[in-house]
Parts: sequence; structure tokens; C-alpha cells
Amino acid sequence: MAKINVIDRRTGATTVVYADSVEDVLASIAKGEIGKKTKRGEKPATYAPNHFMFVTELVDWYMDQMKTWTPDDRAKFSAHFHKYFESIETMAVDQTVIDDYVGAYTSDGAAPQSAKRRLTVLRAAMNYAIARKRLPEYPEIKWTFRAAEPRRERVFTRAECARILWAARRIRLDKRHAQRKKLKRNPMWWFESFLWVALYTGARPEAVARLKFAHVDFIDWQIDYRTVKETRKKRSIVPIAAALKAPLMRMRRENPGAEFVHGTSKAPYPGRAAIAGAFREVMAVAGIPLGDGLHRASMYTLRHTTASLLLRRGASVWAAAGVLGVSTERIEKTYGKHMTDHLRETVNKL
Repeated sequence: MAKINVIDRRTGATTVVYADSVEDVLASIAKGEIGKKTKRGEKPATYAPNHFMFVTELVDWYMDQMKTWTPDDRAKFSAHFHKYFESIETMAVDQTVIDDYVGAYTSDGAAPQSAKRRLTVLRAAMNYAIARKRLPEYPEIKWTFRAAEPRRERVFTRAECARILWAARRIRLDKRHAQRKKLKRNPMWWFESFLWVALYTGARPEAVARLKFAHVDFIDWQIDYRTVKETRKKRSIVPIAAALKAPLMRMRRENPGAEFVHGTSKAPYPGRAAIAGAFREVMAVAGIPLGDGLHRASMYTLRHTTASLLLRRGASVWAAAGVLGVSTERIEKTYGKHMTDHLRETVNKL
């Protein structure tokens, strides 16, 4: 398959076409697939897709189309792709390019799973462009992510959870940082409630960040995560624990007109960069090391901690799966190792 430029002599417009031969292009012109005129009131004809769109252009266009990207996340991902995929055409991305990217990114100290998340964005952008005729359907996206990293093993103990919540409360009540910035309250005032909700519901960080007061039922005391955001991730309705009522009522009282529960001073809801930065600061104040490798702590460690505590305190697999919004098979596969204490009590009855 070769690149062929089709030039309209009347207008001088050039259309780039990928075809096996010139005869195929002439046949497409004869059929009206290229250069087809439209009548008044009809949508413009779809010309040949842009085969020479760079990866950086594709990702920037994709993030512009998807309105859910926060400015911080957009700038972060755009800078990442400009660094590693500069001057690489989208149609030239194959398994060799992907392997070279993973090798370069992980050699800079990044985890393989971090590379996988960014390749997921690239694949989504390519599929989105193909569906909207911005890219051709040929060739198919056949590259895969070969490197696989085991799941992280880090979970917090109940004592560590208490220290983390204490550190977040201390930061929220500290007015010195707010005075230096000439603000009415500490910029991280929202993060204490964020941690309470994350620990006592086991929800993913992005679901907690986009939680609205409309999703919180203060009468029946439950949170409906199913309507937080359209996603393929399974979500559920989680009852509000007794310890979680006070932080939610405080957020409602302090922000009577807010739409989102955890709104920040810069955005309606916190982005990934803001959440990660707040988490690192709280861990430093709590005196808990982040760790490294498979034992490195992140915001997802809170979700793993909730699952492990539920199982260790005798909750059934079905109940834990209902709270976390996953299948029972996923609970047994991922968190089954945390059920050993409960199983030990069972075998001791023999």
C-alpha cells in the first residue's frame, strides 16, 4: 500500500489517499468515494482520512473532544506524548514503536503499569479517530502491551489509616499555609473528607473525586456511585457507615451551594495530579513511607485496604464484591490472600 496524492485541478486541493495502485484510486473517484459533491442541505462528503496525523496531534485532538479531561491531566498527558512520540506518525505505530516506548519510559524510572495506562489512552484515541473517519481502518491496531507487572501488595493497617486521617485533619485545620497564600482556608481542606469517603466506601479515586451531593442520600444514608460518571467500570450503591456521616455533613454544611462534594479552589473537582500531590503530603505528615516497587502506596491502596479489612473482619465475598462494585471472582483472585485469618478460625473448629 502506497501514499497517493489526488489533486483537484479546479481548486488545487490535495487529498492524500492510501491505496495499492493508481487504478484503485481512479475506481474510487469513479464511484464517488473521493471528491463526491453534495447537494444543498446535505452534510459535506467525507474525504480521505488524514493518514499522516502525528501521535501528538491525535492525542491532543482526542483530549479536546473528550470534555471529561481536567486541565492538569490534559497538560500532563500532552507533555508525556510530546516527549516520547514526537515526530512519530500515527500510522507508523507498530509493535516495535510500542516496545521502544515502554523501554524508554521504564528506563526513566516509571512502572510498566504507568506505561500501560498511557498506551490505553493512545489506543482509545486511535479507535475514536477511526470511528469518526479521522483515521483509516487500515491497518488494524495489532500492537499489544507485552510487559506485565504483578499487582501491588501494599495495604494499610487500621493504625496507619488512623494516622493518615489524623494527618489530613491536621493539614485542614492548619491556617498558616492559607495565610501565606492569602486564602480563606487551606487549599487541601477537601482532602480529609476525600480520604474518609475513599476508605469507608472502597470507591476508586476518580469516582470519589467526581462525587456530587446529588448522589448522596442524606435520608437513607447511602451513596449511589452508578450515576457519578458514564464508564465501563462497574459501580454500586454503598451504604454510608456511621463514621462517615459526620465528614459528609460537614462538607454539606461548609459548601451549601456546591455541586461536587470535594471541590477545590481551582476546579469543580480534583484531578489526578491534585489527588496524588495531596496524598504524598498527607503521607509525609503522617510519617508513613510511600515505599517502592510492588509495595509503593498510592490512592488505590485505600481501595485495596478497604477490601482487605472487609474480608479480614469476616465479611462474605459476596458482600465485599457488592460494596466494591466488582465480581466475586475478582475478589477471590485479587484479595483472597487476605482471607487467611478468617479461614484459620474455620479450620481451628475441626
